[in-house]
Amino acid sequence: MTGRTVSVREGGRPARTVTVGPHLLTADEPEPLGADTGPTPGELLPAALASSTSMAVRAYAARQGWGLDHVVVDARFGPRGQIVKHVRLTGELDPTQVERLLKVAGRCPVQRLITGDVTVTTVPTVVTTVRRIAAPPRCRSERAGVPAVRSNVRRVRPRPRRVARLPDAAHAGRYACAVEVVSQHVRPSGRSR
Repeated sequence: MTGRTVSVREGGRPARTVTVGPHLLTADEPEPLGADTGPTPGELLPAALASSTSMAVRAYAARQGWGLDHVVVDARFGPRGQIVKHVRLTGELDPTQVERLLKVAGRCPVQRLITGDVTVTTVPTVVTTVRRIAAPPRCRSERAGVPAVRSNVRRVRPRPRRVARLPDAAHAGRYACAVEVVSQHVRPSGRSR
C-alpha cells in the first residue's frame, strides 16, 4: 500500500476535490443532491477494490509468464451491504492457472485491508478565528483604572514588596509596581496642560 496522504477539500456543494500526491479526483453525489461531477464516496471504495484486484492479477500473471490477454473487474455493493466482485479473465489459461489467479484476486491489498481488522483513528484539528486579547495591566495603577499618559508617565523600578498572595500558585509571587504620574491630561496635539 502507498504511504501518500489522501487530502479532501470542499468544492462546490457537495462536491469534494480529492488529492493523492500529484493526482486530482472529484467526489460528488448524483442529482438532485449534487451535480454528478464524479463518483460518490461509496463508489470510490469498490473502484479501489476493483483496481487493486486487476493490478494484482495482471502482475501475478506477468511474473508467471502466463497467457493472460485481458482482465476486467467489476465491483458493486450488493443488496445486503456486501461488495460483489466479478473477475473476467481472457486468454490461454488452463483451469489451475484460472484458480490461482482467482486466489490472487481474493488477496489483493485493498481486499485484505477492508476484510481485515482495520482501525480508523480520527485526529481532530480545530481552527478558530484569532481574537486579540488586551494585555493584562502591568501595574497597580493600570489595574485601578488610572490611564497611562504617553510620555508623561515614567515607570519606577518594581518594589520588592509582594502583593497579597492569591490562592493559586500561578499568581503567587507577583510584584507590585509604582507609577509616578507627572501629568494626567494630554491635549490631542500632544502638549500637556
